[in-house]
Amino acid sequence: MITSNTTSALTSTNSTSKSANAVTPPLSVRYHPPNGFYMTQVSIGSKLYSPYLIIDSGTDMSWVQCEGCTSCFSVTGTGNYKYRESQSYRKLPCNHPLCVPKTCTGDGLYCIYNHLYLSSSSSGVVSTETFTFRTESRFRTTAEYPDLVFGCAFDNRNIPFAEGPGNVIAGVFGLDLGRQSMLVQLQAQTKLRFSYCLSWSDRSTMLQFGDDASASMRRRQSGLQTTTLERGVLDQYYVTMLGISIENQRLRINPDVFRLKLGHIGGFIVDTGCPYSFIVPVAYRILRGALVEYIAQRHSGLRPMQRGIREFDLCYNLTATPGIRYVFPSMTFHFKQADFVMRPEAVFQSFGTIRCLAMLVMHEANEPTILGAFQQTNYRFLFDGGQSLMSFVPENCA
Repeated sequence: MITSNTTSALTSTNSTSKSANAVTPPLSVRYHPPNGFYMTQVSIGSKLYSPYLIIDSGTDMSWVQCEGCTSCFSVTGTGNYKYRESQSYRKLPCNHPLCVPKTCTGDGLYCIYNHLYLSSSSSGVVSTETFTFRTESRFRTTAEYPDLVFGCAFDNRNIPFAEGPGNVIAGVFGLDLGRQSMLVQLQAQTKLRFSYCLSWSDRSTMLQFGDDASASMRRRQSGLQTTTLERGVLDQYYVTMLGISIENQRLRINPDVFRLKLGHIGGFIVDTGCPYSFIVPVAYRILRGALVEYIAQRHSGLRPMQRGIREFDLCYNLTATPGIRYVFPSMTFHFKQADFVMRPEAVFQSFGTIRCLAMLVMHEANEPTILGAFQQTNYRFLFDGGQSLMSFVPENCA
């Protein structure tokens, strides 16, 4: 539990403590197997609408699909947000300092947003509402934050987490360092720090903030590594990427392909809102070729499938031949002063007898290389925006 001297934006309840300074309980994080996203649950408004939202360190504004949307996706369970029924809902005036960029309705009264992702978009009305954080624990901790800025989404197109039947996710919980992110709006409580540990299991883990996030990392010093965040005008979590190794073999990839260039071109970001890692084409070709060679040297009869499955292009069909133990390599991303080692099960994903490289080519021009959520599993991450640091340490998150 985090404590703070700032209480004007908060009311809280706790079955074991009546302190008015108890703030920002950790949020539960769950894996959503159909599409590989990680989600949390908060309550919104006076009616306590409680949607699942993906935790997204790659964007600032949190948004939820609202009733009356014109281009919508299906949300099982909670449905769309009935904002008209909430007594605490307000549209954000166009002259509000958090109306950034200053894009407004035709009459100039209210702020609107339009977020473009790699191949999808969300747009709607920037609004304010009361958010209630709840912790799934024996302490039943809650914390209530009024007047937080978020997006009431009315036009959502090609939203990746909504693909397929049975979608329960209604929007996004933004955690980058932009002014509209929850992390920054609540910085008196979060201190611009958060920590998480992602798991493939159906067991929930915790998204922690502020002092709680720091304490969770201090308890795990063995194997702890830290690298600096590239800051400036950028709000996402960029780190300096120097290269890639397969097992202990460094690949001949020019580090310049990962460098952040003028005009916000390229670079390398860490993004929980992206299920899989994306690698820029020149590096992906070298990486793919090295993996094919590594596997062929250890299994002479094993060749890549002519066509991959789903979105993956490097896949192997592992027949259930008795006595054969297939060996797949680990992989290391070399950051400045830190090495992020991914075990084989975080590099390749299994689909029955088929095993695929769980990384994709970044086809979009000028976009960064991305460390996605699948590759981050079984590590505890700590982001400290105030100190511009990212730390990580191996942990069994299940």
